[in-house]
Formats: sequence, structure tokens, C-alpha cells
Amino acid sequence: MAPGADLYTAAQSYDPNGDVYNASGFTGVSGTSFAAGLVAGAAALVKQAHPQFTPAQIKSALVNTASNQVLDNGANANVTAAGAGKLDAGAAVNTTATVEPATVSFGEVGSNVALPVGVLLTLSNVTSGSMRVTIQVAPSVHDASATVTVSPNSVTLGAGQTQQLNVQLKGSHPAAGSYEGFLQISAGAATLHVPYLYVVGDGVTDNVLPLGGASFAGSVNDQDFFLILKLIDRYGVAVPSETVAFNTMTGDGVITAVDAATDVLGIAAAKVNLGSQLGEQIFGADAAGFHVEFDGRARLRPTVNAGGVVNAGDHLVGQGFAPGSYVEIYGVGLSEATRMTPTLYLPVALAGVSVSFDAPGLSVPGHIHYVNPNQVNVQIPWELQGLSAALMKVSVGESQSAVYTVPLASVSPAAFEVPDSFGSRLVIAALDANNKLTSTANPARRGQTISLYVNGLGEVDHTPVSGDPTAAQPLASTRAIPHVTIGGVDAAVRFSGLSPHSVSLYQINVTVPAQAPTGRQPIKITINGIDSKVSSLPVQ
Repeated sequence: MAPGADLYTAAQSYDPNGDVYNASGFTGVSGTSFAAGLVAGAAALVKQAHPQFTPAQIKSALVNTASNQVLDNGANANVTAAGAGKLDAGAAVNTTATVEPATVSFGEVGSNVALPVGVLLTLSNVTSGSMRVTIQVAPSVHDASATVTVSPNSVTLGAGQTQQLNVQLKGSHPAAGSYEGFLQISAGAATLHVPYLYVVGDGVTDNVLPLGGASFAGSVNDQDFFLILKLIDRYGVAVPSETVAFNTMTGDGVITAVDAATDVLGIAAAKVNLGSQLGEQIFGADAAGFHVEFDGRARLRPTVNAGGVVNAGDHLVGQGFAPGSYVEIYGVGLSEATRMTPTLYLPVALAGVSVSFDAPGLSVPGHIHYVNPNQVNVQIPWELQGLSAALMKVSVGESQSAVYTVPLASVSPAAFEVPDSFGSRLVIAALDANNKLTSTANPARRGQTISLYVNGLGEVDHTPVSGDPTAAQPLASTRAIPHVTIGGVDAAVRFSGLSPHSVSLYQINVTVPAQAPTGRQPIKITINGIDSKVSSLPVQ
């Protein structure tokens, strides 16, 4: 075992949606995932010090040099609770011997097991000199009927030499119980502890463990979920042939197949289908006076409306969508929450929602900006450039929509629009030279250069990574130069490309023509012969 509670560690400060995030770069963590990392690091140190070690020898160095002075409620912890003990990386690196395997298990010693039973160990001297080794058996739990022996119990090994040890469980059949202890191996400057264990069951159920389906979710009417449980006695031994009754507790889910009793491993299972009701669909099982619940939940199946994928600028289907641009997906069951990404980049999953795009030889994720139960805003990956279509699906957890064919095009120009300062009308999203939104209250002035914000202008000369903000240098300019008219008058384009520090937001800098009419004027963008929907721009 290794420390895994209340660890203060470095954290990532990039992705609030990701694991182990903290804006400071450091955080407190707990869990076996972090204990495993410590053990992996110690294994690397052992391999560095002993490059000739096999994986089994590295395991022995870690396990058999661990400190077995581990307390559990004030008493020495059992082997079943703490294994060989607490990791000691220094002792592992400096070990003088290894033992393979690193632990001894005689398993379940049932009435059908004849004694003696044995396990062979390989003891290796990993030093450069001769070494005297002695082995003692140190039971932690006394067994009045059987004993653990080791032969030979002392040996002299030359540098690099090995010796097989025969560890046996001898005597008469033990009473029900859990028996454990250690082989204490004195090997020069190191003492190795090899834990051993054997168990004898009493056949009386003491606990029920849910092995599968304890918590699951799917779409309404989804089929073939497995609920699995195991019965064990107080010594952890499986209890076979125990009657089990599965039942539906909440919702309209259906049990389609069951095991009537536990098998030789103490396991029983049922297969269930979710019903048509949204929300909780809970199943239960009863065995030997114990009850266990399996908490299911049914959500709407993600469904994309017919014609439900539209350009995020003009909200129209159009003739296709340019890779790198944004689309809005409309439907039902597209998310179980309303979220907008809090990061500068766009994640591939948000609130459990993901969008995938597939084409021959290519499968790439969309990068998500916003989700709610009826809408997903996503960037079409740049990787799809040059293709005519892609197959898209929306996933919510394990639930997936039907495949939707998304038409693609080299360009799909559309102006983003914002509410005007007066009334309910929309105007093109544009900033003046002072970085203020243009509107009826703040019209664009003739002769002034303004920035238009649009979608779908296609390929650029410095393509960013899908989902990532555009770099400020070098500027990412569109391969084609758009043509812009304001009030029917050509406007000079000063720049066309991706707006720096934004994700896939196109920007066109244009000078409002001196001869443009004043008032709310139509503004149209044309690129590669494709026209945008006409928007409006207040001009003064």
C-alpha cells in the first residue's frame, strides 16, 4: 500500500473540466489513483538502480521491503487490509534479495482440499557478494490444526545465485477462519517480509457485494444492462447455491433474465431493460436476509431534429458548412444540463456531452462551446477540410443519437448578429475603431474602418489546432478575400482572417465607403462566389 489520502500535489491549471484542476497549480487529493502514482514512481527508481531486474523482481523489491508496521484501529493491520505493508521506496531501491512470487496464497482451503499444499518461491541474491539467508515463519493468526513451513529455512547464496523455497501448509483441515502471517527473510542488510494467507469458509452469508450495475444510466427503453452481485461469508469466502430474488423497485424497468441462485463463485446476475419513464429506475436483489439496490437512471435518447444542424451565424442549413466554423445542433435530449465552456479553448466534452465527426479513414471530435437539453454549439474540426460530408453523432454519457449526415463546403459565410440598441431588430456584430459595438445608437461612420465578426470563411494560411485559440502572430488570413458591400456600395477589405485569441471566429476589417447611404443599410459578404444572408449595419 502507499499513501493516498490528503496528499498535497501539483495540479493542472489549464482545464477546469479536467481532472486535478486548481487555478493555483497545487491542490489536495485523495484516492488510489494517487497512491498508484507513488508506487509507479518507486518502481521507476528500482528499475533505475537495478536495470537488470525483471518485472517480478521489481514487484518483489516494492512489496517485500514494505513496512508491515501498519496500524488499523490501534492494532496491526491484517494482510487483507494492508497487503505486505506501507511502501518504503528507499528500502526497495536498496534491497539485497528478491522473491518470486512476492506473496504466498494457499487460497480457499475447503473440505475438498487435501493437505499438504505447497507454493514454490524463487529467492535471488541481487548483490555482488555471497550472502547468508535465513527464513522464519511468523504467523499473525494462530491455527491449531495446520502450520506453514518453509524448506530450506537457511541457505548461502553466491552473487547472483537463486534458490527455490518450498512453502507448505501442513496438518489437518483448519477450522473456519482467515489465517495469515509473514515469511521473515533475513538477507544481509535487508529483511524481506513475504505475506501469506489462506481462508476456510463457514458457508454463512455475511455480506453482499454489488459487482456490476450498482449505478448506471441509459436512454429510455435501452436494453441489456447487467446487475451482478456476490455473496461472501465473514472470511471473504464465496457462498454458493444461495437463493437470490431480483425485483424492480422504482420505475417501469423490466427484468428479462435472472440467476435463481449464486454460482460456485458466489455470484448471481440479472439482465434488465430500462423502461419508458424518465428518471430513476431502481432494481433490487434479496439474498440470505441481505438487500442490495442497483440505481439506474433513464434519460431521453439524444435526437437531432431533421434539418437540425444549422450555421451558427445565420441559423440556416445552407448548402454545407465550412470546417473550422461553428454549427448549432437542435434536437431533444442533447444534454442533461446547461453549460458554456469556461475556458479559452473549446473542450471535446462538456457536461457529459460529446460530438463526433466521421469520414472514411477519419474520426475526430467536435469542440463544444455550449450545451443545453435542446441545443449544442460545436466547432466543426479543421481536419475535415476538403471533404464533402461527414457523419455526426451526439453522445450524452453512453447514450448516442442516430448518425446525422452533415454536408461540408469550402466556405459557408454568415454574419453573426446582435440585438440593436433600439427595438427587437438584429444588426451585424461589428466593432468600431474604439472597440464598441455598432448599433443605431453608435452607427458606423463613413470612412471609418470597422471589424465584422462572421462565420464560415473557410481555409486560412495558418490553421490553428481545432478547439484552440488563434495566435496573434502570425495572423491567420483567409485564402480567399471576401467581397463586402454596404448599402450596395463596395467596401474596401483591409483584413480577412481569424480573430486573434478567439477560437475560430472570423474577422473582416472593412472601411465604410464614403458614398455609402446612411441609416440602417444592408450588408452582404461574398466569398468564393457564395453570398451570406444579408444583414444590416447602421451607418452615419
